[in-house]
Amino acid sequence: MRVLCSGLALVVVACASDAVQGDAATDAGATTDTSTVDAALPDAATTDASDASADASVNDLTFYPDQGPRVDFASNCKAGIASDGSVYLYYQDRNTNKQVRSVSPDGLTFPTGSAYTTYENHPTRIQLPSGKWKRYLFDPKTAVLSSEASTDGITFIAEQGTRYQIVAADKGTAGIYDHYVAGTSVMMLYLGDLQGLNNTRAAISTDEGMTFTFKGTNVLGDDSAGGGANAFVDISSIALPTGGRRLFAMKGGSGIYSFTNLDPSNYLGWKQDPGTRVEKTAWGDATLTGLFDPTVVRLKDGRYRMYLTGGYGQKHEAIISATTK
Repeated sequence: MRVLCSGLALVVVACASDAVQGDAATDAGATTDTSTVDAALPDAATTDASDASADASVNDLTFYPDQGPRVDFASNCKAGIASDGSVYLYYQDRNTNKQVRSVSPDGLTFPTGSAYTTYENHPTRIQLPSGKWKRYLFDPKTAVLSSEASTDGITFIAEQGTRYQIVAADKGTAGIYDHYVAGTSVMMLYLGDLQGLNNTRAAISTDEGMTFTFKGTNVLGDDSAGGGANAFVDISSIALPTGGRRLFAMKGGSGIYSFTNLDPSNYLGWKQDPGTRVEKTAWGDATLTGLFDPTVVRLKDGRYRMYLTGGYGQKHEAIISATTK
């Protein structure tokens, strides 16, 4: 799913659904930089990800489809895991078009979702070096990216202002974003120029996630891919046990790919992992027309489980999953 904004106008373009998940937006007080990519940092293609072999659970990049849907008539999920191993699934109920949450002890069978006002184990919240928590959200009415703060990571209170203004390189449109903490900085990866390059760019905050400075495009090395279905979109990332980070992305609705970064503070340090993580044909279901919005958790036993939207035409979507061995 991609959200497009131009000034204060909002247009939603759905890969498989039309739920608003996030965007970059305008803040008169935010610090931005319309310069090109920092030349001092190494190119993504030169970064080595060979340490994956140091941890079998990290090295295992093959996801095997789990039988049946996790939640039917649902989309745009975000998955987080609790200390007891239960999985918190935040998603859009396609029957009501409302955001709901469901918690499963085994991560496979989920009860009916319900409305929520707290964000325990929500994967998009981040804990800052100060110990405080922050989460970012996009308001389609004002077309701005704002933030909420928390002292416990559960109850969040809105903060004044907005956090980021899209830059000239985004050509008036921006979409799905991913935030994480690297050292004392907050890193933001997001999609931009959705009608053109339609790919990932980076912005970095050095003030506890309050203002972000644009750093550059071509984060995943696809500036010359031609945009559209040729670009890596629907991005989300997860920390690895070895201290690195893995980013998951969809391309063309047909498969999910991944990139590994040994030093997540280097926004150009992403190296594409070989092959695909999972393809839509793996489910053996001819009615499955596309895969979208991957989100991954590391299970207590060290395996990884990916939750994603399975598209079955224009009017039917479901949350499905795949797990490593």
